[in-house]
Amino acid sequence: MGCCFCCLSEGDKVARVLDKFPPMPVSQAQDNVLQKLVGRVVLAGTNPFFAPGSGRPCVWYRTHVYEERREVKTRQDQDGNWHEDVREYWHQIAKDEQFVDFYLQDGSSKVFIGGSRGGCRIQGTRESASASVFNFPPPGIARMIADRCMMDLAFNWSHSFEGRTGRFRYTEESFDV
Repeated sequence: MGCCFCCLSEGDKVARVLDKFPPMPVSQAQDNVLQKLVGRVVLAGTNPFFAPGSGRPCVWYRTHVYEERREVKTRQDQDGNWHEDVREYWHQIAKDEQFVDFYLQDGSSKVFIGGSRGGCRIQGTRESASASVFNFPPPGIARMIADRCMMDLAFNWSHSFEGRTGRFRYTEESFDV
């Protein structure tokens, strides 16, 4: 069955349009019609991805890693006294998104979703967490942080750790198997 299936992220205008459609089981899918289909995710191949934060098997994930940074500005007031203005903010240091082909299945009916072609954006479950130097991140997130830190060291040794607090957080969205 060739079907027009739309998987979209929450921020897209079309996703807001799809919110107005009633969810339909895959067995009721129609060719070349915009529709919201609901079913169970089944791998098209044998190897799922594993989301770096949750470690769960999935057919799609999008992960963003942020590092807390601190900016300190010194200023002198009109009486000659010096003050420090401190601003802490979250700076994105890494992001990753992966797809794999899968089926959306409802009983014996299923629809193929070509996720590996990159044209599919998925509205899935969202996981988020944070980590600090005292609360170590999951291994996949730690690897993303380490990769970024190594890049920073290679390209900007003199200012690599300036303004860093050692605290990290991440957001993750995934479509789990």
